[in-house]
Amino acid sequence: MYAPLVQTRTLLTGSALLSLLGGCVSPLPSGLEAHPQGLLPSQDTTTTPKSHLEVEAVGLWADSEQTTTAAIRYGLTERTEAYLLQDLHRTLTVSTGPDPSGIGDAWIGLRHRLIDADADGVAHAFAAEIRIPHADPDEGLGGGELELRLLHIRDGSWGAHAWTTNTDLRLLGDDGGRPDPALGGSLTVTTPLLRMGKRTYPVGFLTEVGGLWHPEDGTYPGWVAVGLRLPVHPSLEIQLAWMDGLGPDGPDDRWIVDIGRLLGDALDLRTQ
Repeated sequence: MYAPLVQTRTLLTGSALLSLLGGCVSPLPSGLEAHPQGLLPSQDTTTTPKSHLEVEAVGLWADSEQTTTAAIRYGLTERTEAYLLQDLHRTLTVSTGPDPSGIGDAWIGLRHRLIDADADGVAHAFAAEIRIPHADPDEGLGGGELELRLLHIRDGSWGAHAWTTNTDLRLLGDDGGRPDPALGGSLTVTTPLLRMGKRTYPVGFLTEVGGLWHPEDGTYPGWVAVGLRLPVHPSLEIQLAWMDGLGPDGPDDRWIVDIGRLLGDALDLRTQ
């Protein structure tokens, strides 16, 4: 009964930390903005600006799981970023009890925006990320095996709406230590900010549908999600979504909150 309270406190602590960091940096240059990436399973082609950091606090609540994750992204070039995602705390609800709780696995990745706009006005990026399985697999808190994910990401628009597709190949570790291939895909649609009359409000909507085909395991998990994006400041954005599993293999229903803070200027790591 205490796990959701612990997760809430952790997320609020992360939010307070991001707000505090916001007061320690100068205003960002025009055109730079926070862009959280941890809300849904998919990614887009946006990368963290060169020599800038973006930090995220992500909270996930489901009947079977509560997880708090921290992410750090750093712009290596104007088109390439490196990132680290670490599950700071994970609690699983097990029918037989007691519920295991502790640190989760980490992911490290690299994302590169290859094309800003092709002949059809579509941007392309590629990403590679690997799971670092340092959590306890016996408790179910970690995967126990390395996992590799390779993605082709596309961004485009339908009128005023933006869309993103992910096509990914995954090599999932199995009990025998062999990499099992799996294919995944998703489509995400984002609306422009809400406008009523002559006023624009800091509220946008997003929806996503996706799935994974894992032939070795005979599972086909899928999901659908709807959410809000709240750009409360050019360098601070909050996202909130509800996700529902599709089919018998889909994930449990869950709420996801993501707070992203882009840091620059005073924390610019370029040599002066």
